[in-house]
Amino acid sequence: MITLPSMPAAMPASSYWFVCFPAQTFGPRQPWYLRRLHPAWRHCLLLRYAGPETTLIAEHVGSYARMEILPASIGECARNLQTENGTLILLVEADRPAPKAMMRAPMSCVEFVKALLGIGRPWIITPYQLYRHLRKQGASHVFPTANA
Repeated sequence: MITLPSMPAAMPASSYWFVCFPAQTFGPRQPWYLRRLHPAWRHCLLLRYAGPETTLIAEHVGSYARMEILPASIGECARNLQTENGTLILLVEADRPAPKAMMRAPMSCVEFVKALLGIGRPWIITPYQLYRHLRKQGASHVFPTANA
């Protein structure tokens, strides 16, 4: 069980994902496709509870997917992302949808997150569109934010 500011006191940790939207910059040599995106909505990644002092981080960057177990609690990881990068974090309940064929767009961080969450909406292509979709579906902010 995990407890963070806006989460139920006793939730089954394995049924939730933390969808993170870091407000990061990529410097002057950013990939061409990021130039049209708002600087605060250029990337997304996932965190998931993997044990009392371990957290799974999953993200797609460039040409590779990264899944790594971090030796820190989910609360520590979420708080560090939020304070260091100004990351906006949503708590999403992970429903296990019935298996079905889904046509996937070219792999991006958004497509990676959609695949892990089972979201089959082809028109969601930017991190901001993903954020808006998750909020409409009832996802809640983990920490209070000024820009949401």
